[in-house]
Amino acid sequence: MENNDNTMDFLEKKVNESITTLKCKSKKNKINTSVLSIFTVSLSAIITMTLGLDIVGYEQLQKNLAQGFGALLTITNGWTLIFNYNKLWIRQKKTLLSLYQIQTKIGFLKAQNKIEKSQIDNLLTEYLDTWERDGTEWINIQNDRKSNSLDFKE
Repeated sequence: MENNDNTMDFLEKKVNESITTLKCKSKKNKINTSVLSIFTVSLSAIITMTLGLDIVGYEQLQKNLAQGFGALLTITNGWTLIFNYNKLWIRQKKTLLSLYQIQTKIGFLKAQNKIEKSQIDNLLTEYLDTWERDGTEWINIQNDRKSNSLDFKE
């Protein structure tokens, strides 16, 4: 029984460390997603307002401002396409939810004070499968990013 407790403690520590790390990364990607979205919408509105204003004598300035804001909008959209913080954030949230479920199961088993090796093995398998899915999704996001970028090698 003692060996099972040590093994369960090890698994619980790994799950908790993973949750702590992933929560930080997920929060950062959520902020990046929000900031880029707000910035993109704001730039679009500024361009529309700049071109829509009818100020006599400032037409050239308005045109130049609109072009500058348009260039900034293009850069922002390119940044969003390259890094795709939204997909990363969603992937991390899915992984976090799976880790929270494992964490709850560990807590429940520990509260029962009777942990069998097969239960620990099942939780370890679930933990490893969670990271396998996370890694596969990350690879898919990276492949999407590469296929969406301009590749002149062909």
